[in-house]
Amino acid sequence: MSGFPRYLGRAIAMLLVTASSAGAQQPGQPYLGLDIFGGVSAAGSATNDAQPDVSIDDPASKGSRGWEVGTTVFVASRWLGITGSVGRSTGGGLTYYDYLLGPRFQFTNELAMARAFAHVLAGGLQANRPDGTSITSAEFVVGGGFDYSLVRLQFDYVRRQAPELPRRNGLRVFLGGVVPLCFRQCLDSDGIPVGKKARKSP
Repeated sequence: MSGFPRYLGRAIAMLLVTASSAGAQQPGQPYLGLDIFGGVSAAGSATNDAQPDVSIDDPASKGSRGWEVGTTVFVASRWLGITGSVGRSTGGGLTYYDYLLGPRFQFTNELAMARAFAHVLAGGLQANRPDGTSITSAEFVVGGGFDYSLVRLQFDYVRRQAPELPRRNGLRVFLGGVVPLCFRQCLDSDGIPVGKKARKSP
């Protein structure tokens, strides 16, 4: 893989360290929260406008399965955060690695312990062939989902730019776990308080 995914992984680790140290600061600081998530993903058959002659029976047109991990950091806002993620999947004889970054918007239901969210992400993809060659492409994701307690269900529309890819555009489903952490100005609905006891929602 290229060096950028490693840099993104280091950036996510730095976010975790920074958020942990920030939780020890004095009261009166703005809200600070962090979601850590991970799980499995599945994508169905997709289209490639550049290769319209690919049959749906061709193995290259079949879906993929894999995993994804990442984090979202919220600074001073409970409804707007920045998400970074990395993932790996296989399908159609290719192994895909992707890395994404972008804003996330969320709405919290304090009584039901549920959150709805939407995101717009952009990044890159590397698809490795069995012969050792690879394809790189820009990747764009628009989607959203729901968190209930520590469970996340997410639906995304994925678009890839490289015309050599047998699968360029399609839907992807994610199912996994999420750990919501709160470091400052915590309400009961903000998740797990780190270093401080949560206060009641107004």
